[in-house]
Amino acid sequence: MEQMKQKVLTMRIDHENGIKYVTLRDGTSHKTISISDDGAKFLDSLGADIILDFDENNNLIGIELLGL
Repeated sequence: MEQMKQKVLTMRIDHENGIKYVTLRDGTSHKTISISDDGAKFLDSLGADIILDFDENNNLIGIELLGL
């Protein structure tokens, strides 16, 4: 039997300026303008599988981290 932990990453999005703030474990924020580039590299460096959820307008609405 395999047991997995699942954690949900919270982020704030400033749509007006196109900036995303990824909240880290210690309560600080990592700022990125592109979740698919700098943000994804940063999250990948945490050693997790990253699942991005988008709405029907292709807006990012959620990020899940698996394997932490």
